[in-house]
Amino acid sequence: MEFALVAPFLLLITLGILDLGRLFFINTMLTAAAQEGARAGAVSTSFTQIQNTVQDRLSGVDRGSVQISIDRTEEYTEVEIAYTFQPVTPLIGTVIGEEGIILRRAARIQLLGVFIDP
Repeated sequence: MEFALVAPFLLLITLGILDLGRLFFINTMLTAAAQEGARAGAVSTSFTQIQNTVQDRLSGVDRGSVQISIDRTEEYTEVEIAYTFQPVTPLIGTVIGEEGIILRRAARIQLLGVFIDP
Protein backbone atom coordinates (compact mmCIF):
# COMPACT_ATOMS: atom_id res chain seq x y z
CA MET A 1 0.00 0.00 0.00
CA GLU A 2 2.73 2.50 0.92
CA PHE A 3 4.73 1.58 -2.15
CA ALA A 4 1.73 2.37 -4.38
CA LEU A 5 1.66 5.86 -2.90
CA VAL A 6 5.40 6.48 -3.19
CA ALA A 7 6.11 4.76 -6.55
CA PRO A 8 4.84 7.58 -8.82
CA PHE A 9 7.05 10.11 -7.04
CA LEU A 10 10.08 7.82 -7.23
CA LEU A 11 9.45 7.28 -10.95
CA LEU A 12 9.11 11.02 -11.51
CA ILE A 13 12.37 11.72 -9.66
CA THR A 14 14.17 8.97 -11.59
CA LEU A 15 12.97 10.29 -14.95
CA GLY A 16 13.95 13.82 -13.90
CA ILE A 17 17.47 12.63 -13.08
CA LEU A 18 17.69 10.90 -16.47
CA ASP A 19 16.55 14.09 -18.23
CA LEU A 20 19.14 16.11 -16.34
CA GLY A 21 21.84 13.63 -17.39
CA ARG A 22 20.69 13.83 -21.02
CA LEU A 23 20.76 17.64 -20.81
CA PHE A 24 24.36 17.69 -19.57
CA PHE A 25 25.45 15.07 -22.12
CA ILE A 26 23.95 16.98 -25.05
CA ASN A 27 25.35 20.26 -23.73
CA THR A 28 28.85 18.75 -23.63
CA MET A 29 28.40 17.27 -27.11
CA LEU A 30 27.32 20.66 -28.50
CA THR A 31 30.39 22.32 -26.97
CA ALA A 32 32.72 19.73 -28.51
CA ALA A 33 30.98 20.00 -31.90
CA ALA A 34 31.31 23.79 -31.91
CA GLN A 35 35.02 23.50 -31.06
CA GLU A 36 35.57 20.94 -33.83
CA GLY A 37 33.74 23.15 -36.31
CA ALA A 38 35.83 26.19 -35.35
CA ARG A 39 39.01 24.12 -35.77
CA ALA A 40 37.81 22.97 -39.19
CA GLY A 41 37.16 26.62 -40.06
CA ALA A 42 40.74 27.48 -39.15
CA VAL A 43 42.05 25.24 -41.93
CA SER A 44 39.24 25.48 -44.51
CA THR A 45 37.09 28.25 -45.96
CA SER A 46 34.36 25.83 -47.08
CA PHE A 47 31.20 26.38 -45.05
CA THR A 48 29.97 22.96 -46.20
CA GLN A 49 33.06 21.26 -44.79
CA ILE A 50 32.71 23.11 -41.49
CA GLN A 51 29.03 22.18 -41.27
CA ASN A 52 29.78 18.53 -42.10
CA THR A 53 32.43 18.45 -39.37
CA VAL A 54 29.89 19.73 -36.84
CA GLN A 55 27.20 17.30 -38.04
CA ASP A 56 29.62 14.35 -37.76
CA ARG A 57 30.32 15.25 -34.14
CA LEU A 58 26.62 15.36 -33.24
CA SER A 59 25.69 11.73 -32.78
CA GLY A 60 22.44 10.69 -31.16
CA VAL A 61 20.61 14.02 -31.46
CA ASP A 62 17.72 14.96 -33.69
CA ARG A 63 19.35 16.78 -36.62
CA GLY A 64 16.11 18.67 -37.26
CA SER A 65 16.44 20.36 -33.88
CA VAL A 66 19.97 21.65 -34.57
CA GLN A 67 20.77 25.05 -36.08
CA ILE A 68 24.37 25.77 -37.06
CA SER A 69 25.61 29.27 -37.81
CA ILE A 70 29.11 29.99 -39.07
CA ASP A 71 30.77 33.39 -38.95
CA ARG A 72 34.12 33.66 -40.72
CA THR A 73 36.16 36.84 -40.99
CA GLU A 74 39.80 37.50 -41.78
CA GLU A 75 40.57 37.34 -38.06
CA TYR A 76 38.54 34.42 -36.71
CA THR A 77 36.09 31.62 -37.36
CA GLU A 78 33.12 31.29 -35.03
CA VAL A 79 30.66 28.40 -34.97
CA GLU A 80 27.44 28.63 -32.98
CA ILE A 81 25.10 25.69 -32.45
CA ALA A 82 21.56 25.93 -31.11
CA TYR A 83 19.63 22.80 -30.12
CA THR A 84 16.10 22.42 -28.82
CA PHE A 85 16.10 19.91 -25.95
CA GLN A 86 12.86 18.02 -25.33
CA PRO A 87 12.62 16.31 -21.92
CA VAL A 88 10.99 12.90 -21.64
CA THR A 89 9.67 13.47 -18.12
CA PRO A 90 5.97 14.33 -18.46
CA LEU A 91 5.83 16.88 -15.66
CA ILE A 92 8.93 18.77 -16.82
CA GLY A 93 7.60 18.80 -20.38
CA THR A 94 4.36 20.31 -19.14
CA VAL A 95 6.14 23.00 -17.14
CA ILE A 96 8.52 24.19 -19.88
CA GLY A 97 6.01 23.82 -22.72
CA GLU A 98 6.21 22.30 -26.17
CA GLU A 99 9.05 24.53 -27.33
CA GLY A 100 11.57 22.80 -25.05
CA ILE A 101 14.84 24.20 -23.71
CA ILE A 102 17.12 25.92 -26.21
CA LEU A 103 20.80 25.11 -25.65
CA ARG A 104 23.36 27.39 -27.34
CA ARG A 105 27.07 26.76 -27.60
CA ALA A 106 29.70 28.68 -29.54
CA ALA A 107 33.40 28.41 -30.22
CA ARG A 108 35.77 30.91 -31.82
CA ILE A 109 39.27 30.32 -33.13
CA GLN A 110 41.58 33.12 -34.15
CA LEU A 111 43.17 32.72 -37.56
CA LEU A 112 46.93 33.12 -37.62
CA GLY A 113 49.04 33.95 -40.64
CA VAL A 114 47.96 34.02 -44.25
CA PHE A 115 45.43 31.44 -45.35
CA ILE A 116 45.72 30.01 -48.85
CA ASP A 117 42.85 27.81 -49.95
CA PRO A 118 44.03 24.99 -52.24
